[in-house]
Amino acid sequence: MAANPKLRVLRIKDGSLLDEGNLALIGAMAEAGDYQVWIERVEESGTVGVVMHEGTVANASEEA
Repeated sequence: MAANPKLRVLRIKDGSLLDEGNLALIGAMAEAGDYQVWIERVEESGTVGVVMHEGTVANASEEA
């Protein structure tokens, strides 16, 4: 955020390595600075996020 304050989107690879405390900290910092955060992480519940398969959103045709 400090390195390029005009860029309002943060992309975090390997987000699965972050614990809940660090995720909360990133969320609070992003909210305070009006940033959007994209985090790549493994999530097995199937209740959050966007699933991508071969460059497209998985099951997008079923939801349309």
